[in-house]
Amino acid sequence: MKEFQDTAGTTWQLAVTAGTIKRVQDLLGVDLGKLCDRQPDGTLLLTRIHTDVIFLVDLIYVCCKPQADAAEISDTDFAERLGGESLLAAHQALQEELAGFFLRFGRKETAAALTKQAAIVAEGIERATEALESPEIQTLIEHRLNEIAPPGSSAANWPPSAAATPSPERSAS
Repeated sequence: MKEFQDTAGTTWQLAVTAGTIKRVQDLLGVDLGKLCDRQPDGTLLLTRIHTDVIFLVDLIYVCCKPQADAAEISDTDFAERLGGESLLAAHQALQEELAGFFLRFGRKETAAALTKQAAIVAEGIERATEALESPEIQTLIEHRLNEIAPPGSSAANWPPSAAATPSPERSAS
């Protein structure tokens, strides 16, 4: 069982059991036993957990639902208590619990996929951060800004954005 703390200071115990997997299926319509299966949009469920924040929050809530019910904390209130740090801690706890569950269940390939997915995401974040902080990106941004608005030009001379340009229907009235 892993723990995480929300922004209100409440400590939550997150455990993945067969009951957790059934509750997730019943309430979210998602089978955690099929983490490596494709979703209707073509992504893996494993990937959705990393990329869909609302789904992640709902998933963590359903995993913690017995505790939330006992404390009379709704799904919305639970979500309000998950700031960036606490959501990250909850996500890590969920990943570790899922990997441990599948490992103990004899599904080494699923546990390995969870570990590999986490490593891929971490590497992607690191590379993206490095790229965004690189001098080349700054140079490209400055070059593009100079094309749109050369140094010393006023905002009045900038080309209008599509949102700022009235449509013919609006100007006719």
